[in-house]
Amino acid sequence: AIVTVTAPATGINNSKKELAFNTKVFPNPNNGKMTLVSFASDQSDYLIKVYDLAGKEVYSEQVFETGTLQHTLNLSDLNAGQYMFNVSTENGASFSKQIFLK
Repeated sequence: AIVTVTAPATGINNSKKELAFNTKVFPNPNNGKMTLVSFASDQSDYLIKVYDLAGKEVYSEQVFETGTLQHTLNLSDLNAGQYMFNVSTENGASFSKQIFLK
């Protein structure tokens, strides 16, 4: 798994660490249907993006949820293969992970 965490100012730093350690995407590999769960507190605006290996954005969705985020994604329109999944929040926190579609 690839996790990207950058560390600017202190308050934001805590949110970024929290997003990185408290966000899960499963199952992986999957058939195009997967669940995103994030227990990051004080977050409500999530931007979900999926990129192919060439870096082209192939999926984008904005989700508004207060408290625990549990969101189902349907990526079954994408070809089988490897993709980069990224979720970011309005305060700049970001979580990335490689996902595999069967």
